[in-house]
Amino acid sequence: AMQVDTTLLGLTKEEAEKKPYIASMGVYIFKKEILLNLLRWRFPSANDFGSEIIPAAAREINVKRGI
Repeated sequence: AMQVDTTLLGLTKEEAEKKPYIASMGVYIFKKEILLNLLRWRFPSANDFGSEIIPAAAREINVKRGI
């Protein structure tokens, strides 16, 4: 998460003071069977794709990225 002036996103000054953070959300595309295997068997207690699943999976399987 990143702290920013969230009034730029349409929040009132009061709301912005309570919610100063925004999050970056990625778009991930997986073959269904690979994703299910990763979540069920390899990373059953993982909470975050960006910091847990993708880096570890990239070391073990063929992972591609695009911009």
